[in-house]
Amino acid sequence: MKPFSEPMNKQRAFTLVELLVVMAVIAILAALILPALSAAKAKSKSIVCVGNLRQLAFAVSLYANEHRQRLPIANTISSKPLNPDYPRIYTVLAPYLGYQTNNPPPEKASVFYCPGDDGSLPPYYYYYPSEWSSYEWFALVNGQLMTDLQLGTNRVSPAAVLLLFDYERFHFNTNRFGLKSSSRGKNACYADGHAGPYVDPGVGPPAQ
Repeated sequence: MKPFSEPMNKQRAFTLVELLVVMAVIAILAALILPALSAAKAKSKSIVCVGNLRQLAFAVSLYANEHRQRLPIANTISSKPLNPDYPRIYTVLAPYLGYQTNNPPPEKASVFYCPGDDGSLPPYYYYYPSEWSSYEWFALVNGQLMTDLQLGTNRVSPAAVLLLFDYERFHFNTNRFGLKSSSRGKNACYADGHAGPYVDPGVGPPAQ
C-alpha cells in the first residue's frame, strides 16, 4: 500500500509578511498615481475653460462687427451692478451663440460655464446659477473701439486687453513635476481673440 501523499496542486497560502509587502507596494503605487490623476483632472477643467473663453471672444468680435467696432457695454457682476441700466454680458452675447437671452442653458451646455465654478473652493460661491456666467466682463473696456483700445490713458494692443475672465481662481496650477500645486489661477480671453492664463492688466477691474 502506497503511503498517503498530499495532492501536488495544493496552493501555498500567503504569509503575513508577503501580504504586508503587497499592501505596501499598492500603497506606494496609489501615492504615485493619484496626484497625477488629480493634476490631469484639474488640467482638463482648465482646457475646457480656455476653449469656452475662445468662443466668447469670437462672440464679442461678432458683436463688434455689427456695432461699428464698438465693444459691448455690460456689468461685471449682475447681482452687484456698476450701473443698473447695463445688461449682463450673457444677455448681450447670447444671440451670437445661439442662446435665448432670458433663459440660459444648463451649465454643461453653456460656454459661459467654467467647470471649476462649482462652489468647492473659497469663497465657496457658485456663480453660474445667479450670474448666468462663470466669467466676469472687464467693464473698463465698455463701449470702446476695437481699433483704439485704452487702459487708463494708454493705448494698448488688443492682445493685452482683457475681455472676460474667471470670477475666481477656479484652476489649480501645476508644479515643475506636472503635479497639482496649492496655488490657483484664472483664465481669460483677450481682444485679439486668444485665450489663456489671466494676466493682470495693471489697472485692475472696476471696484464692486
